Amino acid sequence: MPSSQLIPTDLSCCQLTDTGIVFDGDVSFEQWLGVGKQLKVYGKAVHWWIGDWLAYGEGRKAEWGNKYDEAVKATGFAYQTLRNDKAVAKAIPLSLRKDKLTYSHHALVVKLPTNARTEWLDKAEAGGWACAKLRKAIKGELEDERKKDDSAGTDLSKAVELAERAILALSQIPIDDPRRAEAMSMVSRWVRKNR
Repeated sequence: MPSSQLIPTDLSCCQLTDTGIVFDGDVSFEQWLGVGKQLKVYGKAVHWWIGDWLAYGEGRKAEWGNKYDEAVKATGFAYQTLRNDKAVAKAIPLSLRKDKLTYSHHALVVKLPTNARTEWLDKAEAGGWACAKLRKAIKGELEDERKKDDSAGTDLSKAVELAERAILALSQIPIDDPRRAEAMSMVSRWVRKNR
């Protein structure tokens, strides 16, 4: 589980509104700084909270029905933002979330296989990577894999072409010619070797 399990919520020195903060009277430096630290956490965590909130609501769907319209109204976020928040929260369980990485880091790995998600998040955390670096690293590896796949496809195409040529060449050798049996044996060995 992430190290910052509980977030202090002492905002007794101020009131949060839809458009700002109103401080109550004379606030000490420590109180002011504490509010700033809380705001940082809130800003970093809000999409996790919304995603987990929606996932919980989805778990109650049989009882409550589909409530996305109400969720859009309640949060003010677009429908797609809510879907993304829920998808990321469901794909990355609380135990695998990295405190030192942003929600956006986690969102970048959602479409990867489960084991790759953890691997990439660990690399990003250990290297102190920004989202852009993580995105570039993932993209680079996926492109390398595509190139390998393309190369394997090219190799397969060449193998098929060679096999077709061998079959054509064999068809030109008369059946009773001893070279035909030798050529068939060579082709069979090549096929077994290159499977």
